[in-house]
Amino acid sequence: MLLVVAVVAALLAVSQRNSALEQLRASTARAIAAESVNLSVREPGRAARLALLAYQTEPSAQATAALMAAYDNARHVTGYLAEHGAAPADPDGLVTKVALSSDGRTVAGVSRYDGSVRLWDAASRAEIGRLRPPHRGEGNVSPSLTFTDNGRLAVMFSGIVDVWDIQSRTLIYSRSLAAAGRFEAVARDGESAVVSVGDGGSESTYVLPLRPGTSAVLVGTGPAALAAATFRATGRYTTPVLFPKEPRDFVDVSEDGATAVRIRNFRNLEVWDVRSGSLVASVELPGEPGWLAVAISDDGTSVLVGNDVGEVVRFVRSTGVFVEVARLPTAVYGLDLVRGGRTGAGVDALGAVTLLSPADDHRYEEIPTNLYGEVFRLQTSPDGRYMTTERNEATDLWEVATARRIASFPGPATWNAEITPAEFAADGSKFLTPEDGRIVVRRLPDGIQVGAAPAAVGPVEVARTLHTTLGGPRAVVDYTVQPRRVVVVGDSGEHVLADAPAGLESSVDVVANAAFAVVQISGPGGSTVRAYDLRDGNPRPIGTEAPETRDLAGAFRAVVDDEGHRVLLADAILDISSGSRVPLSGGDGLISGSSSVFVADGSQAVRQVEPTRDATAEIRSRLLVWDTREGRLLGEWRDPENAATPNDVEAGLVRIGDDRVAAQRADGLTRVWNVAPNLWAARLCTLVGDLPPQERAGYLGEVDDPRGCFG
Repeated sequence: MLLVVAVVAALLAVSQRNSALEQLRASTARAIAAESVNLSVREPGRAARLALLAYQTEPSAQATAALMAAYDNARHVTGYLAEHGAAPADPDGLVTKVALSSDGRTVAGVSRYDGSVRLWDAASRAEIGRLRPPHRGEGNVSPSLTFTDNGRLAVMFSGIVDVWDIQSRTLIYSRSLAAAGRFEAVARDGESAVVSVGDGGSESTYVLPLRPGTSAVLVGTGPAALAAATFRATGRYTTPVLFPKEPRDFVDVSEDGATAVRIRNFRNLEVWDVRSGSLVASVELPGEPGWLAVAISDDGTSVLVGNDVGEVVRFVRSTGVFVEVARLPTAVYGLDLVRGGRTGAGVDALGAVTLLSPADDHRYEEIPTNLYGEVFRLQTSPDGRYMTTERNEATDLWEVATARRIASFPGPATWNAEITPAEFAADGSKFLTPEDGRIVVRRLPDGIQVGAAPAAVGPVEVARTLHTTLGGPRAVVDYTVQPRRVVVVGDSGEHVLADAPAGLESSVDVVANAAFAVVQISGPGGSTVRAYDLRDGNPRPIGTEAPETRDLAGAFRAVVDDEGHRVLLADAILDISSGSRVPLSGGDGLISGSSSVFVADGSQAVRQVEPTRDATAEIRSRLLVWDTREGRLLGEWRDPENAATPNDVEAGLVRIGDDRVAAQRADGLTRVWNVAPNLWAARLCTLVGDLPPQERAGYLGEVDDPRGCFG
């Protein structure tokens, strides 16, 4: 007897200890996640590492929300190169201006203290060298630097011009001028440069041959002299003729010298044709005045602009659209943009250097459906490899991974509710497309026709046709009979799951997927729902009836999870088997025109809300992501561009595999969004990696170190 008591006591002690450890782990993860959110603006790279550690420790809703926030902050970031400026023991490393090589492979940053230059490899994000001139300047808040096409870097700092060979890391030219100044232009071959020395409109202009044994040539003072010297030395025009007294940090010129951009009055972006001296465009920058830095791409097609709170936005000249790219920790001091606007870099007031991909949002990939106002439906294969888009008179088959259109098939001349939609078989071997008067069955992946059937009319006949051609059970509401009823068509025949009660106020509805159906019966006595398992051909009820007043098949487009136990409603997740519900918090009640899916093994719910006009006058689709265990809103992603009109999206949200969703953009393109934590964690691991072991141990304390990014 004593032995039994001892064993029970020991088991109880182990259970209590394990419970205490789990509580400690959960509280530790919460604290790390909170620290990540606190650092998200000031130290975004560190915040991302902390979000990873919190999620690795305990993948709770709070940790997942921190992970999503870090992933969102890095949507256009390809590297945090200098996250905190220089260490206190090395103040010379704090840079104030950045430049990119024309191929985007090398990033350079010049120190504001002594003119030394830090170099980074863009691909690995590693610092690959430090160029230290033999002289030390007295500090220059606004030095100037630029790469040349012959593999050199020209730096102007406190009146000294240095030219470095990047490959050998050697100083090949150095000259001291009369005073501090800046580069106005550098010849593409790196053989000469034009510099301005002095202050304001009386600046002196020099032409510098950038090779040893040569002398600087004083051309004169004023804008006219500068323009003539620049054209003679480099074959390009310059901007002081257009606006000689503007701060030069607020001006940039495209590589060919044809286009200039300027920030005017800290709030307007101007685009100028340099050769003709004409103003091409003037647009108001978003938000409050305070825009301080600007860079135009080498081909003149896009512009980066930064402000005094660290915001960086991209302006595309062809569309006139501003897109938020990044948030640097403090005021933006310098920007550069190359490779047709595909690679950018920015530095803030504290020397944090961030490498950017301004044209690529890493939260999604785009499929070029280009069907503005035409896409009526998106459908995806069960494995997420293929997608169909239905539009006027055609159905297109796409390969998702390559964003390639495989084939296009004839479609109905007109669309109505009676037309059978395109659909994939549950085993992923075939799909059907609608045509006038018939449906066609096609095999995957080539779309070759393997069968056909007359077009069906009425819900039950459509269900029979779909079951016959593609297999799998189908649950529909038969509205051709009174009272209405829910019918399942499957391998064992047809089954009536429910009839609507008698009375004018009575109804019956169903929402279903390939394996489960949830039936709602509404009558004078109230409304109830019940789930059914359809997989073996004989529908079997799951759990018991549960009360539910929401209209499941109405505007909220309720959906059933893969296990058939839960239904995603407009404002809650209903567990059919237990009758319990988890309220959905956040989202500001956005439900108009919405469609939803479960992802990540049912642990998350994703909802797209079609574009509506809100208080900011924006007309944008929104993607809301919830944790289904706690009902917590993990985050919200707005479509980067405005729609032309409210509700200007025809197709709903569809799931691709278990970790992505596809949504139509207002302009007809289709975006495939990465909505699962495993994808967020994978990208952040590649971008920032883990915290150093000692720091991880400090945050974790007595909690065992979980497996990090690299095992």
